[in-house]
Order: sequence, then structure tokens, then C-alpha cells
Amino acid sequence: MANVTFGFIGSGEVSPRAIKAILRDQVNAVDSAKFILPLTEEHFHDGIAVVAEFALDNEIPYEIVTDDSALKGVKEIISGATKEHSVEDVPTKVISLLEAAADPVLVVFWDDDVAADAFERADALEIPTHDITNGFDKVEFAEEEPEPEPEGEGEPVPDAAGEPGPTDGDDDEREQPRAWTEDELSEIDDVDYLKRILAEVGGEPLAARSRKPTYVAAILKAQGGAQASQEEPEQESEEDASPIPQEDTSASVPGDDEPQDAPRPSGTGLPSLVGNCHACGGPIFATYDREPVVIWDHAKYCVLKTGEPI
Repeated sequence: MANVTFGFIGSGEVSPRAIKAILRDQVNAVDSAKFILPLTEEHFHDGIAVVAEFALDNEIPYEIVTDDSALKGVKEIISGATKEHSVEDVPTKVISLLEAAADPVLVVFWDDDVAADAFERADALEIPTHDITNGFDKVEFAEEEPEPEPEGEGEPVPDAAGEPGPTDGDDDEREQPRAWTEDELSEIDDVDYLKRILAEVGGEPLAARSRKPTYVAAILKAQGGAQASQEEPEQESEEDASPIPQEDTSASVPGDDEPQDAPRPSGTGLPSLVGNCHACGGPIFATYDREPVVIWDHAKYCVLKTGEPI
């Protein structure tokens, strides 16, 4: 390209450093460059201001497209312009000026509110369009295809006896569409192909100006919704729902000598009097090291009236 005219529209956000780096690469790749900038309250933003500053610093000629709005703080930009165009439809005027240029390039600060009419006209004129908010990627326009008419349900076919037979097909038995991964979709550069995939997975149609990343995200979203609807929660079987037997943690004392109404002191680690021995008549002690475990040692704690251990 010898003499390239870059026209700018849109209000998407991108860092000043990225804008200047992209513009420097594009300008250095051509013999000469010229900019067309929108300069209105509706279309002027920080990104356009960085483009204007780059043009002034590098002595790149530029034209401005204005309307009757009173935009403040841009006196230097206005005075540096080689030509001023005053219109009502600013984006369309930018496309018209690009149409008259020898080598036009439409540069988009991409956002959801970019003028659809301007995009459609740029597409019709085959003006190369690039998204400066996405590394200056080329914007591919998907061709509009008529929506397929809904297919009617198969009518029962009478059999030899005159009774209605089964229908030709069953929706539940139809082949399920392929599940695409993000890596597989990212390798597809044909936007029309991505559009067909979106229709196959049951996604909603996108606007004609939609780009490849938008189609990839829509396809993954449609697949995720379909997979979620097919999953059913597992039902707990009656066997699984049966109660789990609980371990009896109550303390037990073997033998007939166990006092039934003995007190249960807290776990002090010291012996406590809990009753009298049926054999010797002496006191019985129990040690509760920790609740609820009870350690009994009758031979150790059974004593005579003298108080001496056996």
C-alpha cells in the first residue's frame, strides 16, 4: 500500500500505549498515511484524542468530521486538521471519505454500540476493517443467511392393516451435534463456518458484524446450556439412604460388681469412690481418664477396712 487513509469510529477502550504502538506499526508499513477523525460530543473519546496526539507529534495529516455540537478542549486538534467536514451522521461520513480514498482502512474502537449502518456499508464497499481494541485484528463480516423454516413433525404412516404406524423419526433419537472445544473453535478462521456451527448447537443468531471471538463465545455458551439441561441429579437409593448405625459410646463396666447408679465424675485421671465390693465389703474406686471412656481396675482399688490394698 502506498497512500493509506485510516478512518476511525467506535468508542471502545484501549490503553494509550497500545494505540500508539499499533499506529506506529501501521504507519511505518506504508509510504504515507492520513487519518480521518470524528470530533463530536458523541463520538470523541480518550482513544480518538490519543490518535490525534499521535498525528500531531508525527506530522501525519488528518481530517476531522464534526456536527453542530460544541466540543470543548479540542482547539489544538481542530487547528491542526487539514480539512473539516460538518455533517449529522458522523460514522457514515467517515465511511464516505474512506470510499473516496485510494487505499482505505476502517479502524474500529470496538464496542456494542458501533453504528451498524457504517459497518454494513464498509462491508459492501469491501473496505478492510480492523479492531484496534483487539490487537488490530481484521473484522470478518458473516454473510446473512435465511433462517430455516421449522420442520413439521412426521405424520404417522398407516400400515397394511390401516393402523397408524411409527413416525419417520424421533427427536430423542436424532444424532446429537458435536461438542466443540475452545481450542478447536479458535483454529477456525472462517466466520461463516462458525455461524453454521452456532446454528447446529442451537445458539441464537448474532448480528451480521459479529467477529470470530463473539461466535466462539456464543457457541461455547450454547453447548454449556445444552449439556446442563441433559444432566439429571442422581437419585439416592433406599439402601444408600438407610441410617448409619451409631457406635455406642456409653461407658460399660463388666461383671456383677458394677454399681448401677454410680456417679460419673469428669475425667480428672484420679480414682473416685463409686460403691462397695460385694466380696470384701470395701470401697470400689473407678478412674475416668477421659470421657466417655471408663477404666476399671477392681484388683487395684479393692481394699480392706484397714485401707491397705490387697
